[in-house]
Amino acid sequence: MDREILLEKVREAAKAEKQRAIDECEKFERQYGRKPSKKEKNKINGLPARMTSLVFDKKADKFYTATSGRAPSRESFNSLLKERMPNPSLESGRDPESCAEVQAADKALNCRDNARISDLIIATVLTGDETPQVRCENCKVTLREALVITDEMAEQEMKNVQIQ
Repeated sequence: MDREILLEKVREAAKAEKQRAIDECEKFERQYGRKPSKKEKNKINGLPARMTSLVFDKKADKFYTATSGRAPSRESFNSLLKERMPNPSLESGRDPESCAEVQAADKALNCRDNARISDLIIATVLTGDETPQVRCENCKVTLREALVITDEMAEQEMKNVQIQ
């Protein structure tokens, strides 16, 4: 799978996430005749997720997306992920199951028998500006066999900034 196609698709998913949040706020405004406060935005899911991830399953030739934040319980995840998720979290204030990469990988692994983490190619962007992001420490452990193209891209961008 071409890296540029994956990056384009994850950026499309990030745009869709931003639009979803806008739509929720507009729905609130139509209903109540005013814009929602930040507290109300949290309640109605009117803020876009911080991260958006896209997973491509090479064997199934399918894409799966997810956003960070609200997550199901750890027990509901695919056993391949559940047994690898650090407990306790390696990131202060961030549970592994809330990460976009893990949630998208879970969707992919649950859609095919004998799916493996090594079958997955992952791209993650910051939803707001769609820049490639490096996985958190939790995701580096949980998804260690996956190819994560945005890790390399983000690290290269950081090197370019340091050089200038």
